[in-house]
Amino acid sequence: MRTRSVYRSALPLAVLFACVVAVVALADDKIELRLRLPAGKSYSLDAAWQWHMVRHEFGEVAEHRVSLSIGFRCDVDDVDQTGTMTLRLTCERLRLKVDTPSVAFSYDSSEAPDDTDKGAAGLGVLLGESFSARVTNRGAILEVTGLRELVERLLLQADIPAEVRVIGESFLLQQDKLSAALGKPAPVFPEEPVGVGDSWQVTSKEWEGLELNVRSTYALIARKEGAVTIKGSRQVSVDPESDVFKAMGSDVSITVSGEGRSMWTLSEAEGLLLDGSVEDLRTMSVGLGFDAEGVAEGVGEELKRGFRITTTATFKGSELRRAQVAAE
Repeated sequence: MRTRSVYRSALPLAVLFACVVAVVALADDKIELRLRLPAGKSYSLDAAWQWHMVRHEFGEVAEHRVSLSIGFRCDVDDVDQTGTMTLRLTCERLRLKVDTPSVAFSYDSSEAPDDTDKGAAGLGVLLGESFSARVTNRGAILEVTGLRELVERLLLQADIPAEVRVIGESFLLQQDKLSAALGKPAPVFPEEPVGVGDSWQVTSKEWEGLELNVRSTYALIARKEGAVTIKGSRQVSVDPESDVFKAMGSDVSITVSGEGRSMWTLSEAEGLLLDGSVEDLRTMSVGLGFDAEGVAEGVGEELKRGFRITTTATFKGSELRRAQVAAE
């Protein structure tokens, strides 16, 4: 009887213990996603983008195709007490191809100078050049330095395509807004720990001639062998409160919409990007007001312009081993 009594009294304790173990196990399934790149380490990052733009302007249709590949070396120069990292990115490889109705050229840093389009040879000035970014341990970019000087040095070259010159000059005018675009649309980590199946949202601003509202949703979909996989989606719309939008007045109508999806694999320990892919679709239309005095009836379609841009991108990262760093 005593044995049975002891068994009965121990049973609630066993159940309680099992519940505690289950709760602890559940907590252990959560992970605090953070970027923890140690100071002094070096990494390799290969990024490739492809843009396909269909442009409608005053009744004409034109297609533009651009592909850009950059091989970066990333050195972690400093990590402060808050975990914010100073990353130095150096351009080691560069490939650019442009095909538009008005111009076509290509540049590949791996080719001999004689095989490079003469009008694009000046892009070689970017090789070996660096800029720095301060990034929080949640993946948000706080500051970019050295990029303006790099663009200014590029614009001093005589043999660069006119299109590249226009882009560079636009960057110098909008540096603060465009520098933040370096991180898009890579995931910003949540404040709280998350488990597989959990999701979180991030709102941000982007600049593409107009200030845009961006709502991104991320979900942790897998944890396996020291790596995590994050799936992302995003919605983009024009910010009606932006100064540029207001300055256009009521006679101009602008519609901007966009959506995208992405997939990211990162190391669980450091948050290092191992593999990433992005698909993004953006449309924009601009129309002039047709109620203004003196505008003939029926010319509305001719005064409309717009574009549709499809962007695809891939990213691959890895740690540079000591032997590789020493060799370089």
